[in-house]
Amino acid sequence: TAPFYVNPWAGYDLAFNVNLFIPDDCYGGAVPCNSTDWAEPFGVLDLADIARFVTDFLAGDTTCIDIAEPFGVLDLADIGAFVTQFQAGCP
Repeated sequence: TAPFYVNPWAGYDLAFNVNLFIPDDCYGGAVPCNSTDWAEPFGVLDLADIARFVTDFLAGDTTCIDIAEPFGVLDLADIGAFVTQFQAGCP
C-alpha cells in the first residue's frame, strides 16, 4: 500500500508524490525519455543526468529538480524521487 511499491531490483521501495510538470526549458528543447533525462544525450539516462541533478541541487536551483513535495525547497524527497525515476529508466 502507499507510499510503498515493489521495486523489481530492490524489493519494497518508497513512492513519492512526484511533480510531473517540468518546465520545457529544463530539456533545452529536446524530448526527454523521462523526467530525469536532463542532459545530453537525450533519450538515454546516464551519468550526465546525475551530474546535472547534483549540480543543480547543490546550487539550490529549484527550476528543474524540485520534483517532490514540499515544492520550493530541495530536500531528501527530491533525491529519492530522482533515484526512483532514474531507476525506472527510459521506455
